[in-house]
Amino acid sequence: MIYATSLSVVDSLNNEEKESGVIFPDIERIREVSAVVAVATIRAAVREGVCKQSTSVAAAAIVDDDEAIMTFVKRKMSVFVL
Repeated sequence: MIYATSLSVVDSLNNEEKESGVIFPDIERIREVSAVVAVATIRAAVREGVCKQSTSVAAAAIVDDDEAIMTFVKRKMSVFVL
């Protein structure tokens, strides 16, 4: 699960970030990147059998429905902004 999560962070780098050689996405994109990382983590948890909740999210992860998982994640994200 940690490996899948770390890969999703790397995969979140945009072309500009890759070209500049950074290893983490820009902090200005934290919400976008966090959502991508959450989807990858949920999918890995289901795949590894540690997701004990039988929810529509778990079912979506099993059938590779990343869009449904992303919708769930975005609905659960806090709207708090500094």
